[in-house]
Amino acid sequence: INSRPVYQRILLLGGVLMLSGCAHSVSSVSRDIPQPLERSDPTEAATHRAAGLQLVNAETSARHSDMENDEILPDLMLGDHPDVSAKPIVWSTNTQSAWTLDELRALALQNNPAIRQAAAAASQADGIHNQTGLRPNPAAGYFAEEVGNEGKAGLHGGFISQTFIRGDKLRWNEQVVGHEVQIRRWNLRTQRQRVLTDIEVHFARTLAAQKRLDLTREFHKVAEQGVTLSKERVAARFAGRADVLQSEMQLSQMDLLILRNELDLDATWEQLAAVLGQPGLERRPLSGNLPVQSTETDFEQVLNQLFSESPEIAAAQYGVSRAKANLHRQQIQKKSNVTVQLGAGHDDATGDAFANVQLSVPVAVHNRNQGNVHAAWAEYCAATQNLRRLQLRIRHDLAAAIRSYRSASVAVEQYDTSILPRAKETLDLMKQAQEGGEYDFLRVLTARRAYFDVNIELVDAQQELATAAAQLNGMLLTGGLRQPDGSLLSTGLRSQALSQQ
Repeated sequence: INSRPVYQRILLLGGVLMLSGCAHSVSSVSRDIPQPLERSDPTEAATHRAAGLQLVNAETSARHSDMENDEILPDLMLGDHPDVSAKPIVWSTNTQSAWTLDELRALALQNNPAIRQAAAAASQADGIHNQTGLRPNPAAGYFAEEVGNEGKAGLHGGFISQTFIRGDKLRWNEQVVGHEVQIRRWNLRTQRQRVLTDIEVHFARTLAAQKRLDLTREFHKVAEQGVTLSKERVAARFAGRADVLQSEMQLSQMDLLILRNELDLDATWEQLAAVLGQPGLERRPLSGNLPVQSTETDFEQVLNQLFSESPEIAAAQYGVSRAKANLHRQQIQKKSNVTVQLGAGHDDATGDAFANVQLSVPVAVHNRNQGNVHAAWAEYCAATQNLRRLQLRIRHDLAAAIRSYRSASVAVEQYDTSILPRAKETLDLMKQAQEGGEYDFLRVLTARRAYFDVNIELVDAQQELATAAAQLNGMLLTGGLRQPDGSLLSTGLRSQALSQQ
């Protein structure tokens, strides 16, 4: 180094100092910044609350931490565009085996496009978070002055310049975007829960449609027997033509109900397959039972659990933190950056070496970032009101959900313990009385139809109970194919810090 010219030694020393300063700054800025989530197999989180009204979700117990070792981000294959008409995953070599709710949940977590979309949005936020706090690169250049003056080569040399960001702007950039990362992660968790709730709701609807179709087909056999019996009674002159017409009308009604129930089952299956993200899913029966029991629900207790466990609330709380951090970030924007330039060269006219040092600082005369500070304050006010609005909306929706749950619970209990047994007993007594000649055949047909209707009404009440329970278990989050909750990313903070505007 001692053999190098003076200007080369000055440039080398300045470059080392600038680069070491940058490395030190990056190290100091990176502290206290949330780290990206570790990604694991998304199917590990597929186990849903299986029975009863269980609102406590262990996954969300660490809401106010950085959610390290979280499993909510599935492996994201950027550029992978799955074909919606692709063959579904085959879970069993036996094509007659029934689908279980757990299988469908796992399938939905892997294939639902809204989950993949939310995961991509969270990954995008990770990338911007990693970029927004990077220090500006130093600049190196060459200069020549007074070339040809007095026939000489003039002044020649090189320089290195570096801009130093003051006011911890880059660290606060990372703080702001770090909160946005958390918002998008909670949005992803919200979307996952929406899908799981929808799967449970559509599973209950499809199971109920399947049950209604089975009941209708069973009663259709009874109606066919009624037609045969009525014709035999007419032939034996124990009944008139009215009995035959009545029994045939009942059979025609069953034909129509079978057609409608088949169409209903087809529609519910297609809806279920769409939420799964597998429209070509192999159609099989569903394995499961509709609920016949319920649990007590206390409005305030459930509400408090929702406030503490809801991913929507968590995202809104991070939105408030993000707005508060951005307000501070805009307030420190007026602190001027410093640009340092070190140069050295050689004067061909005199044969002397020389060096120069330049410092530049913007003067905040006209632009003190006052407009952005005002906008950031308004944004903070809006974020706090959004949190309050969300809490009130959850209270509003919970009241309706609990009303539906309790109403369906009472209906199921009454049908199962009182109405259905009485309808069955009435039908049995009618049959015995008809065989003894006390009642005519038409009254038996009416009793049979009443018993069938009660069975269908019980299935309807069970479906309502299962749907309401799924919504409460899913923290009132439905809409597995809706647009995932989006949030703006502060992509301009870095350029704002560097441009000093």
